[in-house]
Amino acid sequence: DYGLIADETAKAIFGDVDYQFFMNVLVSVDLAMKLRGDQIHFDGKPLPCDQVYYYIPDTRKHPPNLTCDPSAFHLLLNVNCPLCHLQVAFAKEYLKVSKNSVIIVGKNDALNITKFQTKLPDGETSINFELRYLGDAIEFQLPEDAFADEATCASIVQTCNKMMNQDTWLKVKYVFAVMCSEDNSNTDVNRLRRIRHILPHTKNCETCAKQQRYNNTFEMWNRVVEKNKVERKRELNGGIMSISDICDVAEKLNQLSPESRKYVFDVIRKSYVSKKPKTDEEKTFDEDKLSLWVLMEWEFESRRIGKLQESPKRSLARLLFQLAVDAVAIKDQKDKQTLKTTARRLDLQVTQGPGMAPKSPLYHRSKN
Repeated sequence: DYGLIADETAKAIFGDVDYQFFMNVLVSVDLAMKLRGDQIHFDGKPLPCDQVYYYIPDTRKHPPNLTCDPSAFHLLLNVNCPLCHLQVAFAKEYLKVSKNSVIIVGKNDALNITKFQTKLPDGETSINFELRYLGDAIEFQLPEDAFADEATCASIVQTCNKMMNQDTWLKVKYVFAVMCSEDNSNTDVNRLRRIRHILPHTKNCETCAKQQRYNNTFEMWNRVVEKNKVERKRELNGGIMSISDICDVAEKLNQLSPESRKYVFDVIRKSYVSKKPKTDEEKTFDEDKLSLWVLMEWEFESRRIGKLQESPKRSLARLLFQLAVDAVAIKDQKDKQTLKTTARRLDLQVTQGPGMAPKSPLYHRSKN
């Protein structure tokens, strides 16, 4: 129930000769973590420091808790790892970064949650926070008073970066984010898709500003991530649409039926904030060149005007997915699936979970 196995228990299970071999295998693949007793709080009390324990989250019996905290900080990944793998990997690095911290274990802990207690620089005050595993996302939930301690937030971000730079994770792309105040899915425990702001975020969101999030939670995490940025090559669904992104989307959209293709590109063109008319040069383009032109215009114009509340890449993914779900003019089911697949390739987070993605701020439902 506690996710904790004493060294003596491991001996009894695997035998005096073989137990270390078996436990070392579990530790090496981040299914278990070896701890001293003084690195653990067991039902609120420290354990004997001269004893060895193994923290194995998957041995707990309580089902996962998928409730989402609107003020939580997120680490988003482009992979969905085994349940305990990320919990153990983070805990190992965090106890190295924050040496005065301990892991808290309790009988009723959910399968996907690891709890930490970390001491502040004064040596007397402590802050408890939770790591909550949500598939391809890790959520860090801190009490409101913890946001006053930037060092704790910084240690979490630094630990994530250290963990993601290990050999095991070098091919995994990731990014940091916070939930937008517009998101209302925190009460739906079966829906892992959220509306988020990728950090560091430079454009103010009107909804979050009305909720005064820029005065506390948002600014704290944004400032910390600004100082500990993800390397550009490791960014998950980075905000800038690369040439390869544009070529890939153009190729997919050119597979649509002529009617659907024309409708999609008309909607994209109407979404330009500048609403530029077609140039004489553009009128001479064949279909392939026109597709590339329109998508490059999307990237350039949306970034130049700067009125989007999210990156052009994410907004285009939302728009394509919304057209697949909502546009009456697109009747071919194969075309709908192509649009959904293209949106997923652009941005996994937009389309995950049941139901449909939140609407792009540039999308207007067709009346046709």
